[in-house]
Amino acid sequence: LWRIPELSEKFLFFNDDVFLISPVDPEKFFQGGKVILRGQWCLMNEYLLHKLVINAVKKLFGLKVDTNTKRPGHRDRQQLAAKLIGFSKRYFRLPHMPHVWRKSTFADFFQKHPQVLVDNIQPKFRSPGQFVVEALAAHLEISKENVIFDKRIRNVQLKPSEQFSWRINRKLKGADQSSEYWFTCIQSIESASPEKQKLIFDWLDKR
Repeated sequence: LWRIPELSEKFLFFNDDVFLISPVDPEKFFQGGKVILRGQWCLMNEYLLHKLVINAVKKLFGLKVDTNTKRPGHRDRQQLAAKLIGFSKRYFRLPHMPHVWRKSTFADFFQKHPQVLVDNIQPKFRSPGQFVVEALAAHLEISKENVIFDKRIRNVQLKPSEQFSWRINRKLKGADQSSEYWFTCIQSIESASPEKQKLIFDWLDKR
């Protein structure tokens, strides 16, 4: 992305299921040369208590301990990005929001580590060992102490093919009643029922 001609030094990266639902301005994402990160610090998988207990029991009975051979989830791939930058115990988990990037941060990193990029784009499909670039961007900025953490802003996370209509309604009403909701992420809406699709599309049109 940082190679796009005439791309600004400071830019936002949206996934294709993320929407703005409130007015915003550049100061909501960049302040005083620093990027604003929204999310939370979390322990790496290997430090989660329930996983430590499960693996200890498996070792005790000679059973196979979990490995990373499964299809990695979004959190797994964020952790891989953090580890690339030297974070070992905790990582800053990003929610499904617009991601704040600086072009020079990526240009500098991949100029020094070109093989990291080559390795990451090799698999045709998502696979173990791949990281998500938005998490790499965030942890690069954190390592440079070039961030402002903001916990106030929230997003409406919708999975209409999995969630009941009453739950979707509750989430939408909650967003309408609070000024803290700026974004929404709507995953796999094509798999939802026509009734749920209409509910969400009508709400998006209103917002």
